Amino acid sequence: SLSSKDLALAAGLARSSRQPLSCAVCEAAKSRGIAPAAVDDVQEIPGCGLSGSFQSEPVRLGSRRWCGIEENDGQGLPEFVLMRNSKAASIFAFEDELRGDAAAVIAKLKSDGLRVEILSGDREIAVRRAAAALGIERWQAGATPQQKLAYVESLKAAGRKVLMVGDGLNDAPALAAGLTSMAPASATDIGRTAADTIFMGESLQLVLVARDVAIATQRLSLQNFVLA
Repeated sequence: SLSSKDLALAAGLARSSRQPLSCAVCEAAKSRGIAPAAVDDVQEIPGCGLSGSFQSEPVRLGSRRWCGIEENDGQGLPEFVLMRNSKAASIFAFEDELRGDAAAVIAKLKSDGLRVEILSGDREIAVRRAAAALGIERWQAGATPQQKLAYVESLKAAGRKVLMVGDGLNDAPALAAGLTSMAPASATDIGRTAADTIFMGESLQLVLVARDVAIATQRLSLQNFVLA
């Protein structure tokens, strides 16, 4: 079972991040009445996790790969490993729910002839599960920010017009590289800065709304040129 001390330490690291799993750690600590530990010199490493110092002891919270822990499919859930003094102290598993309208939005984009893909830094089994639930055939797991950027650049080089949608620190380079990009208001500061459009709330329907508005605007612009 997870000790209160480990949860407090994890929350002390996680409160420096707006990444969804980090926020979940903080919420778990708050729900149990556990105050975050005072972790010093916290740094967030894109694609890896968070590191800092607690009572002069190095601590980390992040992926198994970054923490040097052997991969284990387990239940196929997203995970964070808490490391204390280079030793694994606890492993956090998360039930990562899809947004309620995600499947319907993906289906509409595909019916409109768009190719939809997932670029994720999460573990393969978790990404595979999400892709299957959403009806997405093309996906990539364990992708670093650099790999996401390189893939978007390769699509552009092949003549594709890329709409990148993301909310994490890891997505920022790819958001900036897309022909256009969107991020929710809950995204990290750097993610919102990199995106061209910010949408409010939990619904992904706004991705469809933004696309419809863009198409209508382009059509109106062309009509104005013709009339002029």
